Amino acid sequence: MSSTQNPITFQMPSQGVSVTAYFSQVPTTYAVTFGASGSGSVTPSGTQYYPPGATVNITASPSSGWAFVQWQVSGNISVADYTSPSTTITVNGNGTVTAIFEQVPTTYVTFSESGLPSGVSWSVTVGGSTYSAPSGQPINVQCSSGQTISYTVNQVVVSTGTETCYYYPNNQPSLSGAATCGATVSVAYQLHACYKVGMA
Repeated sequence: MSSTQNPITFQMPSQGVSVTAYFSQVPTTYAVTFGASGSGSVTPSGTQYYPPGATVNITASPSSGWAFVQWQVSGNISVADYTSPSTTITVNGNGTVTAIFEQVPTTYVTFSESGLPSGVSWSVTVGGSTYSAPSGQPINVQCSSGQTISYTVNQVVVSTGTETCYYYPNNQPSLSGAATCGATVSVAYQLHACYKVGMA
């Protein structure tokens, strides 16, 4: 008979028997391989070796435009907090540790325009950067979810060979305000004034 039970009790037969205990050496270190699914990095990285019962600090760092989701492990490895990008693992066997990243959806504040003649462009200034588009087309300013941006919609000056015309957004020389990421800002341009060339 054979058994992995320890200790063990058995009925002694009538004839003599021999009993042999087999021992295997306990590993002095375990191999843990760290990696990522998606775009990001993990610290530590690659394959590392730890003694049984070792507690190891691990950190997941997503790339720009990506977010950490959770840890996945295989083997005899336990994780203190599966959903925290900075946590610890306890190593009691060989295994793998993988950080799962997912791409963050791109979000915008959308500016829509009406009232301008065709063939001209209009613009919005956000944080020192100016975004422009042809009349009739929207301007999308990328932002982070929940972020509020401050903006200025600029007046449009249209010059021809004989006159210069000024179009004001919402009947103001410039339109300033704030919008939350995901919102749409409607801009209605009105013709403010036209001047003959040389008379403005």
